[in-house]
Amino acid sequence: MASASAQAWALKAACYAAWQRDPPACRGAANELAALARQYPQDTELQALAAWTDGIAALAISDLPVALQRLQAAQALFEARGQPGQAAETRVPQIGVLSMLGREGEARQCAEGALAQFDAAGDQRSAGKVELNLGSVLFRQDRHAEAEKHFRRAALRFARTGDAELSISADVALANLLGWQFRFDEALQMYERARLRARARGLQVLLVQVHQGVGQIELHRGHWARALRELSLGAQLARSTGAPPQRRIEAEAALADAYLAARLLTEATLLYDTLVQQAEALDLPTEQAWATLQRARAWNLQARTEEAQRGFEAAATLYEALGNQPVLGLIALEQGRLALDAGFLAVAAERAQCAQNMLAPSGLLGWQLQARLLAADADAAAGRWAPAEATYREVLAQALGPPVWPQWAGPCWAGLGDLARARGDMPGARQAYEQALGLVEQLRAALPDDEMRSAVAATASTVHEALVSLSLAHGNTLTLLVDLERGRGRGLALSLAGGGKPQRESARLQWLRQQWRQTLSEGDTARGPALAAQVQNLEQALLEEHRRERLQDRPGALGAHSSGSVFAAADVPALQAMLGLDRAMVAYHWQGDTLLACVVTSEGLEHRSWPVPGLGAQIRALRFQLDTLRHGDAVASRHGALLQDRVRQRLQALYAQVWAPLVPMLAGRRRCVVLPHRELHYVPLSALHDGQCWLVAHTELALAPSAAVWLALQRRPPPSYRRACVVGVGDDHLPQVAQEARQVAAIFGSHAQLLLDGEATRAALQSSVGSADVLHLACHGEFRADNPAFSALWLADGPLTLLDLSQQRLPAGLVALSACETGASRIASGEELQGLVRSCFQAGTAAVLATLWPVEDTASAALMVRFYEELHRGQSAAAALRAAQLAAASSDQHPYFWAGFVLHGRG
Repeated sequence: MASASAQAWALKAACYAAWQRDPPACRGAANELAALARQYPQDTELQALAAWTDGIAALAISDLPVALQRLQAAQALFEARGQPGQAAETRVPQIGVLSMLGREGEARQCAEGALAQFDAAGDQRSAGKVELNLGSVLFRQDRHAEAEKHFRRAALRFARTGDAELSISADVALANLLGWQFRFDEALQMYERARLRARARGLQVLLVQVHQGVGQIELHRGHWARALRELSLGAQLARSTGAPPQRRIEAEAALADAYLAARLLTEATLLYDTLVQQAEALDLPTEQAWATLQRARAWNLQARTEEAQRGFEAAATLYEALGNQPVLGLIALEQGRLALDAGFLAVAAERAQCAQNMLAPSGLLGWQLQARLLAADADAAAGRWAPAEATYREVLAQALGPPVWPQWAGPCWAGLGDLARARGDMPGARQAYEQALGLVEQLRAALPDDEMRSAVAATASTVHEALVSLSLAHGNTLTLLVDLERGRGRGLALSLAGGGKPQRESARLQWLRQQWRQTLSEGDTARGPALAAQVQNLEQALLEEHRRERLQDRPGALGAHSSGSVFAAADVPALQAMLGLDRAMVAYHWQGDTLLACVVTSEGLEHRSWPVPGLGAQIRALRFQLDTLRHGDAVASRHGALLQDRVRQRLQALYAQVWAPLVPMLAGRRRCVVLPHRELHYVPLSALHDGQCWLVAHTELALAPSAAVWLALQRRPPPSYRRACVVGVGDDHLPQVAQEARQVAAIFGSHAQLLLDGEATRAALQSSVGSADVLHLACHGEFRADNPAFSALWLADGPLTLLDLSQQRLPAGLVALSACETGASRIASGEELQGLVRSCFQAGTAAVLATLWPVEDTASAALMVRFYEELHRGQSAAAALRAAQLAAASSDQHPYFWAGFVLHGRG
């Protein structure tokens, strides 16, 4: 029996040792101990140890009700044996279990009773464990001052007993608390010390907490790239080491919070959806409440107002049950923001005051600043400018630090800009708006990938529009051009400036990609809802894994601010030189019912604004008329003249609204680089009609996302169009593709590599494209407005998506996408076009020929052959496209068959 007892205690120790290193191993020790106890059913000590260890194993998988029941059973057995010390030991883990179950009062009562017992016995180590758990209970309630006392006392007790593992745990807990109190330097020092000590001892779960805590500090400081990297590493480590589900939920929630801050709203919402379900299933009310609250915040930022309101109410109910006053203050703040957006100024002011009162004793500076910002915004909206300005300046003084907190300094500068503008102080307004945009630019430039740089543009859209209005009123064209550029394609400009190489993919990411392709090949998702749902879930998983791998790149691979990507007044002479004597750049900006345009030529800069009532309706009507031709040649042959007349009338109206006001500023120039804005990206400019002829009859056109991007592309070495990789994948719907591909390849002669139908695989493309100057892709294409990352070109062995393109290096000269809707894009905030064209630029090409709508393949083949013949004669890509389109237009073809082709980038 003595040996059985010793073995039982050793197994209990092994279970505890696995807790921070290898949590799944807890179950193995518990099972072995249970088997031993079954051999001695009358030995209450073994039964107590088995129940105790079983409770810890249940806690390792966050099965909280079972954990509590087994721990309480062990306590009762030890008490019956007259072993109060051992009984008290079983109460230590019960503290955390009760807290996670939302039974905070019972948790404190349990802790206080055990603490008194250990103090009376002089057991410093066990008393320290209770202090640590009690501090965690209070921290989960955001009672930071009380929690800090317990954490510090626990650290002192562990230092006295020399228990390194528990000492590290106390350091991590205290550092976490200090981070939320914005005592960043002290917290980071403690985290770094804990990281070194935990890594040396293999304490993986503590390392998860270190990554999470450091990430949250960097998030508070506005260092989003560092935050995202640390939090992604923490979530990955939690998953790979088998950390308890509660810890994994915490790690995932922290990453979701970072997505929310960086305005990856769809991604954050999807994560919160999962976390709400998981927390509810595991009976984790605190985690459920936080995910519910944060999801409501994401909904609010997505303008899903009714869902957000219900979400805040649900979160308030959960937090009232938990008795957490500070978070209830945060909810009041968010409800006030909702009221302010809806124009209920009195309600917003009341909610702001309520939030300030509830947050005042919390020590949570970030939330306190947000409450004061809301109060200032409510005062400003109500015309109480003096108190609003005073509050903005007070908050700004704190936000400018040190350290600087851009996420709060930016809104202060924006608010001060609005006040200055309302008072007629235009220089003051400009200065404030520039400060706000500068902070956003710092945040964006530091982010690690294009997706996030694009998303953060949403935080600056209102300020940018205000700055453009100021510039327009001031009348300085140079200033206006620079201001337009500040809100145009900045994410793409940063990506091009940063260069970058394709990233190696993990085995998990490759597996997910294969699963997605395999599922996609199993049937028509449009006809099978279950299959469609499976594909959608795999797409979300694939995107998320891709995102996390990118976030975990070494720090040197993360995005860094590149001054060369920012367009400034000093770049205008270079821009004019690149344009030359015969070319103009037209930068549009569509604001309300006003269209403005800056025109840049070698001789100078001009701008003009004019009213465009009904422009949006005109564009939609044009697209509707063009869509009628999707039904094929039969429609065109029966109603050709009528359809041509109708579309010409629509294009004449658009010419009058969009192009005619520019003509005097162009001063006869026949070559134009156009920077569209908003829905103008969808207008086939070459088919605009002045009543006499199509615009393409006398004007060569190329599009660009921004002046900065165009200038960057022009600075690359001159293109060569000598060697081509020609890909053709046809079917019954594209019967002319094979002929088109052969004809295009014939133009390049021996310098062409032809991949036709079954030969046109992803692997063959990857091996062939490296030596080509031109890549021609004639195949089906699909633009996914719901998920642009899965827009695709369909090769013989499946789709080539935007994610796939991100792993390619494409020809520097030209990529021609002779496929359906390859030029379609979703316009995100900041004029960030998300689609195949953008991905081609990022993969290294300087010019992309793509289509705005599905083009009939016979017409497409004829136009493409003419385009390459002109290119082979030495014409530029823009001139070659003009010649090919003009030939089609001159043969009296409907614009549907030729005007959808658009050249992007270097012309």
